[in-house]
Amino acid sequence: MNRPSSAVLLFRVARIAASRARRFGLRSAWNCVRTPFINACWRWMDRFCRPRVECPCCGWRGTAFRWLDIGQWVLPQIECPRCGRHDRHRLMRLVVDEPAVAALFRDARVLHCAPEPEMREWMDRRGARFVVSSDLDPFIYILAPPPKAAADLVSLPFKDGSFDLVVHVHVLEHILDDGAALREIRRVLRPGGVSLMMVPFAPIPATVEFGAPNPELYGHVRDYSANDFPERLKDFEVTAFRADQFLEQALRERYQIRADETVFLCRKPLGS
Repeated sequence: MNRPSSAVLLFRVARIAASRARRFGLRSAWNCVRTPFINACWRWMDRFCRPRVECPCCGWRGTAFRWLDIGQWVLPQIECPRCGRHDRHRLMRLVVDEPAVAALFRDARVLHCAPEPEMREWMDRRGARFVVSSDLDPFIYILAPPPKAAADLVSLPFKDGSFDLVVHVHVLEHILDDGAALREIRRVLRPGGVSLMMVPFAPIPATVEFGAPNPELYGHVRDYSANDFPERLKDFEVTAFRADQFLEQALRERYQIRADETVFLCRKPLGS
């Protein structure tokens, strides 16, 4: 298959930038223009410079991870150019590789919400007995192996105590009533069962609710703050794998994982 010419690519970028300028302003349009240029420079440098970063998900090594355009902001050093995984996936992979966490998957009944194919592969390799892929939008899990179900996280169609493990990464920020979602997760877990979860954190002192999906933030309905998010997990016994506490600085720089990225291991108390 022939690759589009430079002129065609430039025309596409210009068209998208013009549309974003009309809808979201010049800052969003500028981010749309500069991000592909910056990433093209990193690709060129990969050919000549000594590798400085590494992806633990696929083993890629290079000069830098790619920048990610998210509308009003650009996130540097986020996306792996080989497998497309972000820093959240890199941290989750490192946490799941911990023996005590890997053991949770052995012979487990797992509910995987908003399933991502590479994470399903990790679960299967660690001996999960039964994995249900679930999302409200069937197109999210269309490529996931069965069993799978269209399900709203605030009203799950499963019996109490159906699962040993519930896994969801960057899901709660899309749900208007995240409290209801957390209660449903707790309900479908057996006593002593565990939810592995991540949410994105903004550099803000307190969580901000938008009240509706923000199209410039991939449909997020809130910006979470690392300061107050743990309060929402009060009904669980929580172990937090925060990157700057879980990894030495040299490893964080090698894998380019932000300091506040956190995997929360939330256990449903026994007897509840």
